[in-house]
Amino acid sequence: MHELGYSARRGVLTVLAAMVAAIVAAIVAAISPTTSGAQSAVTVRPLPYSRLVLPNGLVALFNEDHSSPVVGVGAWYHLGSKDEPQGRTGYAHLCEHMLFEGSPNVAPGDFMATIKAGGGTSARWAETSEDRTFYYETIPSNQLETTLWLEADRMSSPFTGNDSTRLDAVRSSIKNERQANRENIPFGTVDGATLGALYGNEHPYRDPLGPMDDLYRATFSEMKQFCAPYYVPNNAIVSISGDFDAAKAKAMVTRYFGSIKRGAPVTHPPMRAASLSGDRRLVLEDSRSRVARLRVAWAGAGFANPDKLALVALASVLQGDPSSGLTKALVYDRQLATSVIVFHADVENGGVFQVEVTPRGTTALSVIEDVVDSIVGAARQTIPSERELRRFKNANAITAVSSLQGRVFRADTLAQGQGWANDPVAYATQVNVTSALTGADVQKAATKYLTPGRLVISMIPAGKTELISKPDRPYDKLPSATGGAVP
Repeated sequence: MHELGYSARRGVLTVLAAMVAAIVAAIVAAISPTTSGAQSAVTVRPLPYSRLVLPNGLVALFNEDHSSPVVGVGAWYHLGSKDEPQGRTGYAHLCEHMLFEGSPNVAPGDFMATIKAGGGTSARWAETSEDRTFYYETIPSNQLETTLWLEADRMSSPFTGNDSTRLDAVRSSIKNERQANRENIPFGTVDGATLGALYGNEHPYRDPLGPMDDLYRATFSEMKQFCAPYYVPNNAIVSISGDFDAAKAKAMVTRYFGSIKRGAPVTHPPMRAASLSGDRRLVLEDSRSRVARLRVAWAGAGFANPDKLALVALASVLQGDPSSGLTKALVYDRQLATSVIVFHADVENGGVFQVEVTPRGTTALSVIEDVVDSIVGAARQTIPSERELRRFKNANAITAVSSLQGRVFRADTLAQGQGWANDPVAYATQVNVTSALTGADVQKAATKYLTPGRLVISMIPAGKTELISKPDRPYDKLPSATGGAVP
């Protein structure tokens, strides 16, 4: 099981957009151009789906596709690290793991074993993010009923099939995950630090794979008390994509999930507004790195916020290519950097707009920062060209289509749209709205969001403080492995 932070989800798709623009023609059958002004807008046909809402509040989504004899099944719970109060850091991730440790009719370990015995598989089995916990598997078509029964069994009475004897093993597994995905990766805790610095440590969003202190103190009863209220049908979405008959699948969902008792209404903490009014500077040292990096970040917009669309376009324009943007300025013209990554990553109720640059050779981070400031300043004053927008719009549509090739990805995307926007095909709606963006819309977003209230992080090899960007300006030092604790 692997936890995806804000930069690893939508941010990755944004970065890939510039790489896949050249393959537009390869899947043109899935998109359709419509004439609009000086350029051709690219629109995406949404996935066909049907929806079933049970009396207990469970929402089920069905995307029927008989092109191959497999089905992706997902159980999506509206629970993430943002729901963790003080003293419960890491509990959402703990819930994810403990749900595999047995249910009323399934012994610990038998959930995965049963799926595998039927020919099914999963890349990670589950993921916990800032906003949701998603369980998923890909199965042969004839295993759908068994899989739905398994998911319903653990939803019917969560965490009652296990006890405190399983807790230590789960804690050890989570510790290994944190070591592999945070502590053993150079600058691996920087994303948590970015969220904390932009929004303040009191805000609900935090790294789902954060420091272990609270988990070491957790008892089984405390875990269950926190987790159980979220694992109820009225806080869940079952999403199915692939080779099945929708009428039969709906009957199965009703049979196995319909008798599960509705839980108390689930509430989520409000999102705190970004707390930065001016320049905030941090330094993160890491003994495993031999190369410095510079990150400049601003608070962005959430999943359903219309501003998100212009910010994604702005990221593409700022990154540019060999003939424009930061890539041209830093990598090609001045040869100051080996890589530039610009993206806007959204979570449910917030976001991060981020520029990250790896310098070439001995180039000073201060020089890199000056160039970033110059290009960002120009974006606030200049409307992007038609060519820049066309490149982004084509790539954005292709990314939306190509990222849905796997059945599980479809199930997750439909559930996310339902959970965060009450629209299972929100992804297509957003792409099609994005295709109508103008240069003025993008410039407006730059002016609104890329303000002096920003975060600058110098990531440097341990002890190389001479590499800090603008070292004469006040900065705070970050501990390298505590997942976002900002002094």
